[in-house]
Amino acid sequence: VISGACSDTTGPTLVSINPRPTAQILSVEFNTDCYDSKEGPVEVNIPFSATGTAPYRIISYDGLDYDTIQDVNTTDGNGNFTDYLTTSNTDDFNIEIIDLMDANGCIAYPESLTGMVTMTVYKQPDIHIIGDDMIQVCDDMVQLETTQDVGTGYWVKAVGDDDLTINDPEQLVIQASTQHGSGNSKYYKLYRTGKNWPATEEGKCERRDSVEVHFWKEPEAAYAGSRQGQEFDTTIYFADHMYLYADPPTAGSGKWEVLSGSASIENDTLYNSLINLGDQDLDEPAEYLLNWTVTNGICQVTFDKLKISRKDLRIYDGFSPDGNSINEFFNIEGLDYADTWELKIFS
Repeated sequence: VISGACSDTTGPTLVSINPRPTAQILSVEFNTDCYDSKEGPVEVNIPFSATGTAPYRIISYDGLDYDTIQDVNTTDGNGNFTDYLTTSNTDDFNIEIIDLMDANGCIAYPESLTGMVTMTVYKQPDIHIIGDDMIQVCDDMVQLETTQDVGTGYWVKAVGDDDLTINDPEQLVIQASTQHGSGNSKYYKLYRTGKNWPATEEGKCERRDSVEVHFWKEPEAAYAGSRQGQEFDTTIYFADHMYLYADPPTAGSGKWEVLSGSASIENDTLYNSLINLGDQDLDEPAEYLLNWTVTNGICQVTFDKLKISRKDLRIYDGFSPDGNSINEFFNIEGLDYADTWELKIFS
């Protein structure tokens, strides 16, 4: 700077002129993946090569969302960044770098940003079988229902015999049925498997839920031998025991119970068990009330009551055949039920 006779010279000024950076996305070996909403987004590692001065600030776009990644370093001009992908069903993503700035603050020309990674992401199905993990029915058929948000699926038996039938196993709501045969119940475990994947790779983008099903066979109603309209269902004479005669359970088990009367049942779970009614001599009839109950799993409990009357001979001490119509005859009640008898009169 010169002003009249005076002059001044400033120090040198360094001006750096840097080229604008460039970047190219390199190819990757995979182009499909499965998104599990329970685990988090699909992480895609994007390799690239760049010119300019690291670290870089990268703005990427995958066709749906923009993402800014700060302080990306490279080694010998090569680096990578991560894109995070999610989908509600199935989406195609085209991942590219749309903006690049290097450590010098230089911004790349758009046309110098090349390359693209194409990804197709499938959502892993969310499946939930409605109801409890263990379902019990007193029947040979049950309706099962599941929810599934994406993809296709099917029901399959995992545990149990070959009597189980599933109608239209690809549907969300199915009817599963079995044949009881002579047994009391049948147990099965079923899976609902959902898949959202174009190829047949085993287990890829699949999820399943399970349910256990217990089919109980419904027994016929309990019958102990009751007779409607009768004071007693059975009457026995000259005996202190008898065999019971309930119908055996068609499924499950039965049990006898003495509700009234002094009696003991030899085997209270046997439908035709021996019952001891006592060995005392009876001047008056003895009465007994028994209950026969049939149960099987969750099926409705049924029962039937049996009324028993036990009688011995009833002999009167005397009679007075004097024509007044009172105690004219010598009666021995119950004698007509005896197979044989002998009467001796002493005077």
